[in-house]
Amino acid sequence: MIVPVPPRDRPLVLYDLLEQIAWLQLVGADPTEIEQLAQEYRRLRAEL
Repeated sequence: MIVPVPPRDRPLVLYDLLEQIAWLQLVGADPTEIEQLAQEYRRLRAEL
């Protein structure tokens, strides 16, 4: 589910996504979950 993010909040959301991705990689989470978050990160980053 994609939730619209107001432009002014995107930098914070991007930072949070990066932290979440890093944590999931550190603990060895499901690569599919990590890739979904990475795709969302790339989508939001492209919209900046």
